[in-house]
Amino acid sequence: MNVSVVMTTYNGAKKLLPQLISLRDQTRKADEVLIFDDCSKDQTVEVIQNFIYENHLYDWTLIENEKNKGLRKNFADALNTARGDLIFLCEQDGEWKPGRIEKMAMVMEEHDEIKVLSGDYEVRRSNQTVPHKTRLPKPYGEERIEKVQVSACTIEPMRPGCTYVLRKEMVRQIKSVMKADDEYDRVIWESALLCGGLYLLNEKLSVQIRYKDHETISAADERDRRAAQINTVCDLSERLLSTLENVENQSWLTEYIRIQKQRKQAILDADLKELYALSRQSSFMPGSFTWFADVMSVIRAKL
Repeated sequence: MNVSVVMTTYNGAKKLLPQLISLRDQTRKADEVLIFDDCSKDQTVEVIQNFIYENHLYDWTLIENEKNKGLRKNFADALNTARGDLIFLCEQDGEWKPGRIEKMAMVMEEHDEIKVLSGDYEVRRSNQTVPHKTRLPKPYGEERIEKVQVSACTIEPMRPGCTYVLRKEMVRQIKSVMKADDEYDRVIWESALLCGGLYLLNEKLSVQIRYKDHETISAADERDRRAAQINTVCDLSERLLSTLENVENQSWLTEYIRIQKQRKQAILDADLKELYALSRQSSFMPGSFTWFADVMSVIRAKL
């Protein structure tokens, strides 16, 4: 199987080199590396051009957009351009372990049932050298390769898009449902999940570097943010339900969407009684921590 790597860049000149080096040093080389730069204003393009030239990387291509498209449109175009049977997603400010392509491609080649495979990863703060430990909801994390089952705890991405490899056929599938403001990793994750083709590879094969901590926001903004996030999940789920064939657990997903809409309205109405009633719908709620966060956002907004 041919392998493509797609990366989008924007003003990443100071952060980009470790990722480029880790791509170059893979034990299995990609058949093509596509880098889409979105009109960077710093030296990003020069860094990439020099790296390709100095390392004689003839299978690497830098595409410079004529105008700024924004992250989501730029990444969608990169995905649609890739020609490989397997497509790896790559961030500009991370690092790959040397065997990432080799190990994940081998799993995909041996398991036709896998449509999207997400490897484990480490999170490193820009000012810390010790990676943070990543967590998965139970019972995941026990086996090396695990199928992700449809549930309220798994319908939202458990791992970021930069850990994914997907089959080319998935690109055509998600193109039919993706909107301009969709988060690409959310669409890929849920599409594969609902089709029964989403799997985890529980081996740390990449590093995600984070440069900012979460900002403190007001109580009202937090409440509105949670409601907007629920709305995003419901909107995407409804589109996938009406578009995809052979959706696993259709009846569960329909009820999940209904319960989540009730949850959103309870948050906006600051209705603690309704939130408590919804907590008993355990099969359709993401978990006790999420429910507690909902309650606290309402209480804070009331103060």
